[in-house]
Amino acid sequence: MANKIIVTESGVVCVRIDNAYTLNAQHFLTPFVKDGKNRYFGSFKFENPEEAKATLKEAVRKLGAYVEDTVFDGAYPNWREDNYGTSLNVSGRVKFYAEVGSSELIPDEDVEDYIYSIEIHLTKTKDNGIFLRVARAIAMKAGRIKFNDDLFDDDVNEEDLPF
Repeated sequence: MANKIIVTESGVVCVRIDNAYTLNAQHFLTPFVKDGKNRYFGSFKFENPEEAKATLKEAVRKLGAYVEDTVFDGAYPNWREDNYGTSLNVSGRVKFYAEVGSSELIPDEDVEDYIYSIEIHLTKTKDNGIFLRVARAIAMKAGRIKFNDDLFDDDVNEEDLPF
């Protein structure tokens, strides 16, 4: 798959960015309650962050506004590059699906274990900013590398360790 951008008749820019994975996946699913309201937030990282950033910049350009800073330098949600790497920080509940064209949601406890294609919708706000929403995430493949829990079992013989 390759990243793709579509501009709808109503002016919404829809962008698909492939090869994303989650950070803090539980925040996309379990609300943080503040002032009696549910708030969802979390971060996506990318196997190819340069390509993902270029695609998102192109989508912002297609929106027809000179408001890049609201996505790349502005407040949450935003694109962030810092000591922890590159990520897209987003807010709002994200629905995670098992495959394209399916209404089967991935169980909450399995969300963090996949590589995703994420669908992002960009719209202009009244003050000429950008509203960014992740409409859905679709699993492309399973198996992000995770540490081997067996190495931390109390009954493992040191001679069996790979290092």
